[in-house]
Amino acid sequence: MDETLRNAMKIVQVRTYSGCRADQEPRTFILNGKEFKVDEVLSSYYRYDIRKGRLYRGYRVKADDGRTYELVHDEAEDRWHLKEILMEPS
Repeated sequence: MDETLRNAMKIVQVRTYSGCRADQEPRTFILNGKEFKVDEVLSSYYRYDIRKGRLYRGYRVKADDGRTYELVHDEAEDRWHLKEILMEPS
């Protein structure tokens, strides 16, 4: 992940559920001291940074405030980041 993107992303706390799989789907996340419930996981993806040898797992989620967020898990650091807010509620 390039430093510009990394610095633009905010570290967030995420609670996950993996069930019988290794994948950790986000269930809730805390942003600016407020907890949001994930109503739906809209999509997920893997991204591998060849230069740094790091794996990232991203999720687009719809939260209980009606907004769509993109959360990214840095596998090497075991940290979650909010990449962006994709859609404001109507």
